[in-house]
Amino acid sequence: MEMTSITRKTAQQVSEMYPSSNKNILKELFEAVMEQMRRIVKAHTVVLDSVKVLLLDQQYNSADVAMYSKEDVWSQVQTVV
Repeated sequence: MEMTSITRKTAQQVSEMYPSSNKNILKELFEAVMEQMRRIVKAHTVVLDSVKVLLLDQQYNSADVAMYSKEDVWSQVQTVV
């Protein structure tokens, strides 16, 4: 899963930036991971909004197209975090 990979890479970067004795390393890690996840949700939101406009322009029946929502993406984020 991509989000898990992003979380691992972010954890590695944070651990390289801060010594293990740093009291704030967990806070820094959480903030960095959450910022990455917010960006992922924002990107999905842009894509979803664009697809919705495209479907309206093409006069597709929305019942014919299976779409996910921003809430679905946040649910996946919560699973990873």
